[in-house]
Amino acid sequence: MAKARRKASARRQHKTREVYKEIEEENSKNYTLDPVLFHRAQAHEQKGEIEEALALYRRVQDEFSQTLYGFDASQKVKELEEKK
Repeated sequence: MAKARRKASARRQHKTREVYKEIEEENSKNYTLDPVLFHRAQAHEQKGEIEEALALYRRVQDEFSQTLYGFDASQKVKELEEKK
């Protein structure tokens, strides 16, 4: 049972990353990109894909430094770099 749950969770995480990537690529005017990138970074981090997560967090930090997501991303970058 636990193995089935892990597989289902992994599929949901993969789907989540893909959905955020599609939203980013569409570059719609109906939403801002900082939460999309931040949540995509979180999905990579949860999967253990730290380098991918760091790259996205840094992008949010650089491109959206004046937003809450920019601030949170800078905290995540610091946290993940300290773990290296």
